[in-house]
Amino acid sequence: MVRRDKDGRFLGTRVNCEQVPLLPASLVREVLEDRYGGTCALIWQDPWDGEIKETAEIKHVPPPVCFSFVDAVEVVRPSIGITDLHIFRKPLPRNGGYDSFLECPNCRRLRRSLYGWSAGCWTMHSASRCPWQCRECAGLSYASEGGALVVRSRGKLGKILGVSRAVRPHSWLPIVSAKRSD
Repeated sequence: MVRRDKDGRFLGTRVNCEQVPLLPASLVREVLEDRYGGTCALIWQDPWDGEIKETAEIKHVPPPVCFSFVDAVEVVRPSIGITDLHIFRKPLPRNGGYDSFLECPNCRRLRRSLYGWSAGCWTMHSASRCPWQCRECAGLSYASEGGALVVRSRGKLGKILGVSRAVRPHSWLPIVSAKRSD
């Protein structure tokens, strides 16, 4: 349930999912296809100052016995620990194609990507590290929700120019590098 103030406006933490590390199912599929030679390192670098904010290692592991029809990977993050993720292939509605989905460890729904940080408590406007989970479980919003990308001009010039749109931010994808096993 979304919290609202007395005027009906959103009340609470707003952390955009574009501002936190993202693990897309397409990248996990590339690891499973051994495109990077087994284990690979993921690095999330801050787009503003270039500082490394998060690192992880990902490698293919055997699937659990109860889910022999899925693929599995192990994601190791020094700050959080080891997370096992399951990858499902689902058919697309047309032309016989398939797409990959990650299972959220919290709600068990299939998602195109998982996030490594979640929104802080409702009085804070920041994100903190957490185990991999979907956008809803992490309490994240899209930057475009609720007209957040609408820029309203002020004053007389604003009345003439009206309303414009801000640039939609890009997702925070990792830099991928193959790890050599010697």
